Amino acid sequence: MSKRATHTPTTHTSVMTREVVELFAPLGEGLVLDATFGRGGHARALLQQTSCRIVALDCDPEAVVYGRQEPFFQAHAARFRLEQGFFAQSAALLARQNLHSLDGILFDYGLSSPQLDDPKRGFSFQRQGPLDMRMAQSGTSAQELLERISEEELTQALRLCGERHARRIAHALFEARAQGKLPQDTLALAALVRAQSVRHARIDAATKTFMALRIAVNDELTQIAQGLEQADRLLRTGGRIVAIAFHSLEDRIVKRQFSTWAGRDATGCSRHRASLQDLPSNEKSGNHESGDQKIGDQEIGDQKIGDHEIDNQRTHPLHHRTPFRPLYRLLLRRPHRASALEVAANPRARSARLRAVEKLARANLAESSALSAKTSRAA
Repeated sequence: MSKRATHTPTTHTSVMTREVVELFAPLGEGLVLDATFGRGGHARALLQQTSCRIVALDCDPEAVVYGRQEPFFQAHAARFRLEQGFFAQSAALLARQNLHSLDGILFDYGLSSPQLDDPKRGFSFQRQGPLDMRMAQSGTSAQELLERISEEELTQALRLCGERHARRIAHALFEARAQGKLPQDTLALAALVRAQSVRHARIDAATKTFMALRIAVNDELTQIAQGLEQADRLLRTGGRIVAIAFHSLEDRIVKRQFSTWAGRDATGCSRHRASLQDLPSNEKSGNHESGDQKIGDQEIGDQKIGDHEIDNQRTHPLHHRTPFRPLYRLLLRRPHRASALEVAANPRARSARLRAVEKLARANLAESSALSAKTSRAA
């Protein structure tokens, strides 16, 4: 690998902008949150091709500086505003702007091209730079993480990303740390990882290690799950959520959450439960949980990931007695992929998967509960 002495700023091409525009255009002059502004490709397209108003977030201060200085967005100030922060904190960030509900929310996960191509950010194993990898440019860096993480924790992080040589790589890093020879830059880390791996034909052997460290440094999977939870709280009836994922870990969280909201699970049965205020009086006396459950890598919706928890859900009293309607409807039966033409023009679109849902009236829950109560009385 050759070293780069200088960095030339790159542009970022947002993926599937046409599809995003088509999904949000029916919202008219509705307020749409672009939760991952980046270099503003989707926000720009929405401002140009729809009547939507845009409020955008990004945790990266460089992206925020770019957006506020970009003449196009300055010219659309009447319909556009940009704030710095994590989308997992979107409700609090928007409340400061006296915004409490939205008509649309867009998530475009992963890195932007300027982040990946800037050596000083430390995301790429093809360019020499510090082991940083912090999207928000604050908090614990990858270097600091490697200096204190346990070998078992690192092994698990690598395995989560599908690294076949996870234990070997983790052990090599800890041997290097014990000897005071822990890699100090991206190229040195990539070289150590490649020395422990069998070279893959399709991807560089360092790919999954860099991905695992980036996810861990930025707590990305928790951010995604919490961001979806915030989105549900902010979205008005009839509003839409569009999420674009670039790897299976991201997409799995989105898929399972959307499926939960749409009333689907691995058993093919609805697994929604009403809140206590939606239940008929004869159900309120039961000792059933009513609040939203943790959404994350270990739990999705109101059940943990795992067949044993899904089986337990079948026996839940409300599962059989109350045929609740879904909270959302899926706008796409399966994830949408970038066209061959788009991939040819923008190879980074190859792995992108877009999913979308629309929020239904929560009154459906009360209607379903009332129907169940009538059926029980008639019986």
